[in-house]
Amino acid sequence: MKSFFQNQKGVFALLHAFCLGSGTAFSRKGGKSLAFMMLLLSFTLGVKANPVDVRQAREVGAKFINANTAMKVTPDNGLHWVTTYQTANNDAAFYVFDTPKGFVIVAADDCATPILGYSEEGHFGLDNIPVQMQAYLQGFVEQI
Repeated sequence: MKSFFQNQKGVFALLHAFCLGSGTAFSRKGGKSLAFMMLLLSFTLGVKANPVDVRQAREVGAKFINANTAMKVTPDNGLHWVTTYQTANNDAAFYVFDTPKGFVIVAADDCATPILGYSEEGHFGLDNIPVQMQAYLQGFVEQI
């Protein structure tokens, strides 16, 4: 079995051969490959993340809780909105919902992993968040 790095060398060699062809990146033969790579890059530059509203986040949270815990909730019954953390631009970063026995934290942007955290016990209390948890949540705000 090949190691991870051996496989990576093969991928890089293949990419190098594809991009450069038999010439350099600036030769006629390599120019076609360079143009193709630039075209691919232009497609990725237009990709933008979309915001997730409270309703969508509540649905995602309910599905996660139902699939990963013994609790059974619906978006309208069992998940109660606690708070919305916001970015410096006043955009929603993530939502916090209490469940019957715990809580779930759901990203407010589809560029992030949908579920940022959850607990099956203890509700999310805004008044007594430990310093470590505050730093953890602030990291999410800055990344989103």
